[in-house]
Amino acid sequence: MNTTAKGNKFEDKIYQIFKGLLEDEKLPVNSKQSVIKKKEKYYSEARKKHIITDISIETTMEISSSYNILTIIECKDCNRPTSVDDVEEFYTKISQLKAQKGIVISRHGFQQGAIQVAEHYHIGLIRINDDDSMLTIANRKFKSYKVIRLVCCIDY
Repeated sequence: MNTTAKGNKFEDKIYQIFKGLLEDEKLPVNSKQSVIKKKEKYYSEARKKHIITDISIETTMEISSSYNILTIIECKDCNRPTSVDDVEEFYTKISQLKAQKGIVISRHGFQQGAIQVAEHYHIGLIRINDDDSMLTIANRKFKSYKVIRLVCCIDY
């Protein structure tokens, strides 16, 4: 399987997991006011063109005609821990899209520098295990590495 197909398969898996979490009201956004999307384009004023996200969640207040909160999710299925460069590049994407929240999900964890940068920029880090359980890694509340187990199972 080539890297693009491998990446798309991983993104599909993460999309299905987060779609289930949203439907089950296990995310910090209201499922009735939120929509989850794959490969959605958002305009970047800095680039003067669109940026395509892996996964996004748009949350809209009842009084609005367009979304008020944008969460973007970056999926990393490399054969190595996600690097600090990957997290810094993702922060640039978050900034250009003016997203309120960003999350990086990795199958192989994160380098220590990536964790430090993510904590600084308040980027969520999640490691997904082979059994589809997830570990959150960079939390706003803590200054040190903290692992919290979130179990989510999905049928394919």
